[in-house]
Order: sequence, then structure tokens, then C-alpha cells
Amino acid sequence: MEFTNEEKVDMIFIYARCLRNSKNAVQSYENLYPGRRVPNARYFVKLERNLREHGSFNRPKKRKETVTLEGGENEVNVLGMIFF
Repeated sequence: MEFTNEEKVDMIFIYARCLRNSKNAVQSYENLYPGRRVPNARYFVKLERNLREHGSFNRPKKRKETVTLEGGENEVNVLGMIFF
């Protein structure tokens, strides 16, 4: 189950307050939010890295490139190879 954006914001604030010490951030998060699931220490580091590098809590998904041939020389060449 994924953390909500609200939980992630709270994690970032706690991580900053703990001077980017992820082990202390885990303990602080657990103390401040006893009813919530607690992320591991690496999760705090990952959240910060994604925000800095991608401007988002999550890394963007890789898109597959598609090639579209519409008319033009390539179409003529392919059709020429098929029919001759």
C-alpha cells in the first residue's frame, strides 16, 4: 500500500527537521504519528531524491518510444520490398 501525499509531506518535514538523518526521522515520525505505518529509513532518502531530481514524490515512468510511418519515402520503400 502506497503512502498518501499528505503522509509524504509530513515525512519530508520530519526528515528536514532531523537534519536529513533518516534513522532519527523514522523514530520522530513514529512518535508523532503513532497510528500510521512507518517507512524505513531509505524511504526518507528516496522521497528527497525524487523531489530534487524529478520535482515529484515519484520517479516518472519510462515511456516507450513508438515510430509512426505515415506516407513518405519509408512507406514507398517498404511497399517496394514487399511487392518486388
